[in-house]
Amino acid sequence: MNRVKNEKILKAYKGNVRLIIIGVVIFLLSFVFFYLGSAQDSKDTSNIVYLNELIENREEKTGKKAYLNISYLSPKVVVYDDTTDAYYVAADDNYYYLVYMKESEANKLLNKDLSSNPEKIIGSSKTIPMDVEKITIEAYNKYFIDEGDEKIDVTSFYGVFGDVYLDTTDSYSSLASIYMLLGVCSFFTGILLLILGVVFTSRFKKNINSLSEYDLGKIEGEMSDSNSFFYCNNKLCLTPNYLVMLDNKFSAYLYKDIVWIFPFEQRYNGIRTNKAIKIGTNDGKIYMIANMGVATKTMQAIYDEVWNTIIANNQSIKVGYLPENITYFNEIKKNAKYNK
Repeated sequence: MNRVKNEKILKAYKGNVRLIIIGVVIFLLSFVFFYLGSAQDSKDTSNIVYLNELIENREEKTGKKAYLNISYLSPKVVVYDDTTDAYYVAADDNYYYLVYMKESEANKLLNKDLSSNPEKIIGSSKTIPMDVEKITIEAYNKYFIDEGDEKIDVTSFYGVFGDVYLDTTDSYSSLASIYMLLGVCSFFTGILLLILGVVFTSRFKKNINSLSEYDLGKIEGEMSDSNSFFYCNNKLCLTPNYLVMLDNKFSAYLYKDIVWIFPFEQRYNGIRTNKAIKIGTNDGKIYMIANMGVATKTMQAIYDEVWNTIIANNQSIKVGYLPENITYFNEIKKNAKYNK
């Protein structure tokens, strides 16, 4: 880029280089988040408690990371209509507990010999809902006690199941999960920006280097001309002889080389989402310029000015997406391919 002297071109190029720098910074930042997440997870893991300890604890019991080593798991006890996740009765060597888990996870455990090989399950502690407590009492009195054993009721429910259950479907919310999420987002965002920056910068430099000293000097000179118009938001410059696009690739089109122009719109559910101009050049290629996402009076004025400037500087240009213009351009494309 040592050949370039025009500040507008250099600014556009530096914008692409800046994208690389931002991508690298965000990419490296992701490892900081991963480190913080790992450190926080280690801290959380060291603070994980057995569910029975929480039940017997007089302090805050809910929203804690807890685990159980279960040697028994019942079929579904309570399940709501809108989900296959369900409440199950689990047991260790000493007590019964209520656990809430995904059906797929429960089926894996039900197919194992838990009595010989207890399984560790981890989740978050939550208060047992009253409707679940009522159904669990009925199920316990019907299926879990032997003949002659004393049935339980609301007052004795706590002595058997406690007042909290283990929700294994709820990924324990802590700073660790937030850090890890930020790390993943930063990692992929950084890579994406880095790749885009490298591609845009390489393509921009390649197109500049493809110009001869004479052509580059002429384009730069005209861009600095007082009769030229520069549209910063659209990265577009209209000079006396050129239409210059300072986007991610840099393109300069002589008006006399533009043989076809037609409007282009994209719509979603009948609503226009963006409006642009497409041009066909004498090398048989079509390019999109003046792409505008918001239809404001200012944007429409820019759109009209670009459109009218191109037409005014080339009296032989074909205007509109018409069958005869399509046929005309197809012939140009065919000849360009043949002469290549």
